[in-house]
Amino acid sequence: MNGPMGGERVKVMRRPSNGDYSPRIIPGKFAGDGSERIPAFDLVEPMQYLFVRIVKARGLSQNESPHVKIRTSGHFVRSKPATVPPGSDPANPEWHQVFALGYNKETAANSTLEISVWDGPSEKFLGGVCFDLSDVPVRDPPDSPLAPQWYHLEGGAGDDQNRVSGDLQLSVWIGTQADDAFPESWSSDAPQPFVSYTRPKVYQSPKLWYLRVTVIEAQDLHIIPNLPPLTAPEIRVKGQLGFQSVRTRRGSMSHHTSAFHWNEDLIFVAGEPLEDSLILLVEDRTGKDPVLLGHVLIPVGSSTA
Repeated sequence: MNGPMGGERVKVMRRPSNGDYSPRIIPGKFAGDGSERIPAFDLVEPMQYLFVRIVKARGLSQNESPHVKIRTSGHFVRSKPATVPPGSDPANPEWHQVFALGYNKETAANSTLEISVWDGPSEKFLGGVCFDLSDVPVRDPPDSPLAPQWYHLEGGAGDDQNRVSGDLQLSVWIGTQADDAFPESWSSDAPQPFVSYTRPKVYQSPKLWYLRVTVIEAQDLHIIPNLPPLTAPEIRVKGQLGFQSVRTRRGSMSHHTSAFHWNEDLIFVAGEPLEDSLILLVEDRTGKDPVLLGHVLIPVGSSTA
């Protein structure tokens, strides 16, 4: 084997120090035999997040385009500037924004969550609330979403109490990627100032099933008369499921009856929640153009496993 020519350097890929790319065992329950259906909210590797939904405020002191800052021991994010609905009081701004912060139960045992409101141009403190992370509820689907609540804004010892007033409507909970709020949440994993433009993307892993259709026989078909001598009709069955299309071989005709036989299996792949219907078409393909002799629709959900 020849070495590098012209003194070219050979790049050696170093092994990541954090081990993110090394093989590891993923705990969890997997349906290997297919005997039990896995709910749609089950995850291969659940990761916990601290969700913070900021809805709106009321009774704030004089401000302009206020924003909310969220801080934990390992994360800091900032909301977008608030909006005021037409005809509303500027003291009652709205955000309607959800944040998903990475959560580690071990390191967050003695940590706190600080949520504060700040004036836009002056960056003056308008008030805040503080939560003990050990008291934050855990929500697992299909649990109902937590309703936002009003929290009175408070100030610190050295803050101007005349500027601290009003309430902030929010909800805080601990969940996973299966949470309904995860797709719309703003991620804290991106570096500032890009966190305000970064959202997670959820790729659902569908539960797939093999659907086997056994085509046995068709009776009392209306075959086109006056076929050329020694010409047997070419009858086939076509199956359609979504974008999948499969056709049987030519059916064999019984000499005693007008029935056609196939005894052939057609295989499809169906994805949950199994809301599609299987379409079976009986076609006469003796001539140049196929002629539809009949069809039937079978809901996939009615099939037995």
